[in-house]
Amino acid sequence: MPVWEDVIAAAEQFNEPGVFTAFIAYEWTSFYKGNNLHRVIIFRDNADKTRQTIPYTMTDSPDPENLWKALEVYEQKTGGRVMASPR
Repeated sequence: MPVWEDVIAAAEQFNEPGVFTAFIAYEWTSFYKGNNLHRVIIFRDNADKTRQTIPYTMTDSPDPENLWKALEVYEQKTGGRVMASPR
């Protein structure tokens, strides 16, 4: 997914610890059971782990419970960590 690669590359390029923090992140949006849901997904890892996944989108599932499951799979697969708000 070229766009995801661009997001990762930009975060890696502009992250300067102690000066400027650039997150590898995306927004998951869904309209589920009449609710407009927005979740910010922030990876607490650098490119070596985040390149092992692609963003989970509403096309995969509009149900936020499935998003949480997908993020758990990422953590188990890579040993990485993800923050999602609100969770």
